[in-house]
Amino acid sequence: MVRRFLDQLYRKHFLPILSKGYGITTEDELRTAFLPLFASPQEAVPVERLISKAFLNERSIYDECCLKTDDGLFAVNEEARRVYLSVVNAVESYLRRTQKPTTLSKLVAVALKARKAGSPRMSPETVARYIRVAPKILTDQHGVFGLARWRYMRPKTLRDMIVRALVEIGKPAHFTQIAMRVNERFSPSPPLNARNVHARLIYDQETFVWQSSGVYGLSAWGLKRAPYVKDRLLQVLTLARQPMSLDQIASKVLETCRCNEQTPGAILDANPALFVRLDKGVYGLREWAS
Repeated sequence: MVRRFLDQLYRKHFLPILSKGYGITTEDELRTAFLPLFASPQEAVPVERLISKAFLNERSIYDECCLKTDDGLFAVNEEARRVYLSVVNAVESYLRRTQKPTTLSKLVAVALKARKAGSPRMSPETVARYIRVAPKILTDQHGVFGLARWRYMRPKTLRDMIVRALVEIGKPAHFTQIAMRVNERFSPSPPLNARNVHARLIYDQETFVWQSSGVYGLSAWGLKRAPYVKDRLLQVLTLARQPMSLDQIASKVLETCRCNEQTPGAILDANPALFVRLDKGVYGLREWAS
């Protein structure tokens, strides 16, 4: 009797949902078809649990009727399951490489391009449906998609908002620019003060990497903290093992330190205990003169 009930449930109520969803549906969508069969949800839920425990060895009626494909996701058959997994794997791989939220149209194009020769043809609508329901892929309030494990997809903290802002900027940025992007993207009320953003950047040195005065990037990009100008000056002269002109020194320092062109000369003159001016525009280490 239970078997007949489940077969009828599948044919009359679950199969139409699966067909409408291009062969893939969520547990919530299936449950919305099951609950109205009873006078109220208060009656339906105990029946759902009873069937699971008494007749299905703790499997849900959805697991029994459909082919489980992912967390809370079901397929109409094995072919739909394989196609779904190929789409999601291609999209996940692309997002891991780019490390940046992307539009649905771009992800659909990626999945279609990744389709192997001889595999079933897919329509853009099918691919879009699979991306939208995939548990490991998430969309934000602006309609772009990323990996669900990226906390900044739906940020709840200032840290996550700042990470999202830097991801979108795509390179190290000044804290005032980051604050502007956070306010534009998330519209907090009242607007965030740039000083609050700067304080958060300074506090979380594991996530945000200082690059120069007021400029920060993400440690996830593989960035390392830019050396202080004084440390870089010592490094340049130590490696050179001989005096250098200010122009030569400055060009080396500016390769790694984002500072004003006049800063290296000012720091050389301001630290006589470390640096010595040997001639006009030529500097060496104080230890060389002792």
